[in-house]
Amino acid sequence: MGEKKIGVVTHYFGKIGVAAILITDGDLHVGDTIRVKRTIGEKTEHPKNGAQGFCIYEVEVLNQEDKVVQKGQWNMLIRRRES
Repeated sequence: MGEKKIGVVTHYFGKIGVAAILITDGDLHVGDTIRVKRTIGEKTEHPKNGAQGFCIYEVEVLNQEDKVVQKGQWNMLIRRRES
């Protein structure tokens, strides 16, 4: 089976590792297993607020057969952690 996009991630709750997915085409069935794999693609400073920055994550959604069923990017504004 090839890749097939069935929806988009509309919200991601990082502290608990949960995503809300809007199914737009196709099916996601009870018992299906998906995983979200993300890597930081780029980090930049906020031009006006040094306490914040932007991260662009490269994201892949994998099905229970470890096949990529969706690819995309998440652009997030993130508060800087105190060191």
